[in-house]
Amino acid sequence: MGKLSWKDDSKCLDMDVNIFFDKYEEDVGLRAVIDRMCGSCPVAQECLQWGISHDEWGVWGGIYLELGKKSEEFNEHKTQEVWDELLIQLTHDTGQKYE
Repeated sequence: MGKLSWKDDSKCLDMDVNIFFDKYEEDVGLRAVIDRMCGSCPVAQECLQWGISHDEWGVWGGIYLELGKKSEEFNEHKTQEVWDELLIQLTHDTGQKYE
């Protein structure tokens, strides 16, 4: 996969990666915790861009992806407030829009 230098500044550094995949899918309560963490992560933009550009599965930049596309099933729990906070974090300094 190569070195992801941006990951050194991530809030999830050294965390069990399964919480962004299987555990996120299975544990609805965990989803809100992960969403909040990603929503305040300084590298959420880079993370999401990596996930999209590499057709990844799991949570990348606070959005659950399936083959690099937003999963409706695993993002349906997010409230408008969560989306608003996440999108502010993802678009700061870029003006880029994610849908």
